[in-house]
Amino acid sequence: MSFRATDTNGAVWLFDVSGAYSSTRPGLKRMDVLWKTLGRAGVLHEARRRHPDRDDLGPLVLLSTDVPPARSAGGRVLRTVRPDDHSGPVHDVIELLDGEGLAQLQHYALNGRP
Repeated sequence: MSFRATDTNGAVWLFDVSGAYSSTRPGLKRMDVLWKTLGRAGVLHEARRRHPDRDDLGPLVLLSTDVPPARSAGGRVLRTVRPDDHSGPVHDVIELLDGEGLAQLQHYALNGRP
């Protein structure tokens, strides 16, 4: 993972950053980047399943410069790994340059896990 942080409750969160700040910043819109990222997320998810007592394997948030549109193939894939009940490999996907995404990160930092 790119980095980890703790919320105000002391719980660990993991973050994986995809994409670069450049004139073309496809981030997770690129299917090869998306699949590599989801491969790492799948391994982490399996580690959580096998070791539920490890508190260092917190929820995974994907951060990207660009996120695939909801109706695209990539958007459908992301919905599959990010179920509403947070039981999947990915807790959330946040676009770095989006104000709502930054507000969501702040919410996680202040309020912890749902």
